[in-house]
Amino acid sequence: MSPPVLGPQREGDLAAQLAKLGWAVCSCDIEQPTPTNLLDQAVRSAILKDIDDQRYDAIFLGTPCETYSALREIKPGPRPLRSSPEIMGISTGLTPAEKKQLAEGNEHTEFSAEVMQRAHKMYTPFTMENPEPLHPVLIFNTPSFKEVAKLKSVRAVDFDQCRVGCEAKKPTRLLRYRVEYSGLDKLRCNHEPKTFTGTDGKEYKAAHEKVAQRRRTNADGKSASKALGNYAPQFCEAIARAIAKVNMERPGDGPTVKELEDEKALGGMRKPAESIKRLPQSQVLGQALRQLLEKAIEQYPSLLHTAKGIVDGSGEIAEMDAEAIKALRSAAGKLLEPQEPMPAKTASASSPLDATLLCGWGDLGDDPDAKLLASWVLQGAPLGFDQPTEAELRRPWDEWENWPSAEEEHEALVKLVREAEEKGFCKITAGPEVARQILGADPVLSKLGVIVKHQGENQEKKTRIIWDLRESGLNNKCNPAERVVLPRLLDVVTDSLRLLKTEGAVTFAAVDIKDAFHNVPASSDRKYTVASAELEDKKQFFIIYGFLVFGSRSSPTIWGRFAALLGRILAATVPENRTHIYVDDPIL
Repeated sequence: MSPPVLGPQREGDLAAQLAKLGWAVCSCDIEQPTPTNLLDQAVRSAILKDIDDQRYDAIFLGTPCETYSALREIKPGPRPLRSSPEIMGISTGLTPAEKKQLAEGNEHTEFSAEVMQRAHKMYTPFTMENPEPLHPVLIFNTPSFKEVAKLKSVRAVDFDQCRVGCEAKKPTRLLRYRVEYSGLDKLRCNHEPKTFTGTDGKEYKAAHEKVAQRRRTNADGKSASKALGNYAPQFCEAIARAIAKVNMERPGDGPTVKELEDEKALGGMRKPAESIKRLPQSQVLGQALRQLLEKAIEQYPSLLHTAKGIVDGSGEIAEMDAEAIKALRSAAGKLLEPQEPMPAKTASASSPLDATLLCGWGDLGDDPDAKLLASWVLQGAPLGFDQPTEAELRRPWDEWENWPSAEEEHEALVKLVREAEEKGFCKITAGPEVARQILGADPVLSKLGVIVKHQGENQEKKTRIIWDLRESGLNNKCNPAERVVLPRLLDVVTDSLRLLKTEGAVTFAAVDIKDAFHNVPASSDRKYTVASAELEDKKQFFIIYGFLVFGSRSSPTIWGRFAALLGRILAATVPENRTHIYVDDPIL
């Protein structure tokens, strides 16, 4: 099925153009051969149910705009029914007939908005056409339409209908979701001026006759200006071809719950430039932070030395200027000073992440995660584990064996564990009693392994410890409650091509976030991040990590919250840059 469309049936109209392309069309209008009164609540309920049941593959709305028309400001036309302060209707001085017309116009407005909200929820493509908002009293400035415009992936396409067959210029906006109109976007009038005669007998030059001067009558007795509301066949053909390209799964093969949830999530790792569009206050805050950074670079040019060395491919990369970083942190702290008291620190571990700056970003902006993540930095993140089974609690530690890789790379294991201890990521104890005292509960052990990678031209050896929480059964008891939506390779390619087109060159920078998971403290669930291993002199020790560990089912999703916030902050601060974050490896 195809879209509910408004207006009388005409040769070459949208329904006819879609029918030529093989679509079955349900046209809903009181002037159709089978009249449908959209002011009838039963009709509206039936349409909404069809949308919820995914009966339509696409929806097109041409919501009546007579009560919003700018022509009402020009005499001798009908007087205005709305104003900028009273966009839903002037409250005093209207006649009963005007009040009735206004009420019906508002019903059409609210129903159209509800149709789009429902369609968006069901992943159904839609398009809504109305005059481009070049003055304040237009449908796109109503509260319900503003809410629709905020929905994820809803975009506006502005163009002049004279380029697709209309007699007048007719600036138009399409509010679209999952339908591409690249051929119409920014298509503006390019017609040569002509001489016209107004109703006052005076001549004037314009590319098109003024709509307000069209006081002629067509053969059917209707004013020619009203006839402009009918879409030209060329316009209908362009719309039909765009709708026909929609890839919409049929009921039963429709979008999965995962796809629907991914579409509605705020995000920030994949396409953070899109995520930040939904956070206007964060955009303003980001520009304030940008100004601070620019002033800091003027005062401390050394802040650029490290990045310049990396981009230039210098053999020796300068360390960041510690004095400059300290001054910058101090200035950022004043800009992002929290407006409310900070949460108390209860986590046993201390993170290098600055919870004060995160709280300030949350207080002064509109990012829904900033203050929550600040509390995780101070109080530990919930790891999502249930109470383990009795059998797992009784695994004898003195008979403990890790995976063979931990034995094969014993030297690397000892080095990594001691480095983690030095950084404050873990505590090392000699027996289970001390571990129990630290944790306030029995530790639950998981096997350790060591992953070895060889990187770079010199194949430099890199090692990392992995906790096998799957073998211990702990990951089966872990409920991450979320999932990470990673960038696609095509996202980077698309952004690169756009930058090449606009900037002429693209510079890529791949960044590694140091000790990513180990930046996030664990809460009381840290009893599940315990391991045992032989260290120096082959003595057995308990290793109690106070941070996220590699191998836990929830670690990527918890870290993903921080990575997504980083992506949104970068997009707000440096919007011209295109960033995507692959877990702990941003590409800029």
